[in-house]
Amino acid sequence: MGRHAGFSLIELTVIVAILGITALVVIPGFSSTDPQKLELAANRVAEALRYAKREAIRTGGIRGVLVDTDDGEVLGKDITVFEPDLSASPFSVLAKLYHPVSKQPYDFLLEKSSTTHGVKFASSVKPFSFEGVSGSQKSLFFTAQGAPVWVADNVLSRFTGGDIQLTYGGQVKTITIQPITGRVMVQ
Repeated sequence: MGRHAGFSLIELTVIVAILGITALVVIPGFSSTDPQKLELAANRVAEALRYAKREAIRTGGIRGVLVDTDDGEVLGKDITVFEPDLSASPFSVLAKLYHPVSKQPYDFLLEKSSTTHGVKFASSVKPFSFEGVSGSQKSLFFTAQGAPVWVADNVLSRFTGGDIQLTYGGQVKTITIQPITGRVMVQ
């Protein structure tokens, strides 16, 4: 009689035990956070800024984005794209703009979405600075030419800079708006 090819029960048990121990050591080393959440959240914020700019150019009017880093205290959302009522001082929201695909108001809370849950603003500091305006602001407006500005008492103030930083699982993504062109970039 010849010897049968294959593995004995003891050999299989040892292999399964080694694989189990290896899995216990290796799996916790992987990040328990989904790196796509931060990327998706940064892209959503950047797209809201880009949409406000496109709508300002398309309609020939001023459109704004409110970035509420204080957990939605102002309008109840983290990000709101809107048409401002510039006759009021300070401005008020005349109408929220609607998302071109979902047809819902273009506003959202990062925490309420399953795809971005856990992503937070890196700080609660107002992100936008403007020439001749004391202090930073939560809102950024775009003119019909696509230029980022601040509007108060029917006076336009040039955007001088500002970044929005999001954090998740120890990682940070920065959304940058170029002062003159209004170009929005995720880094």
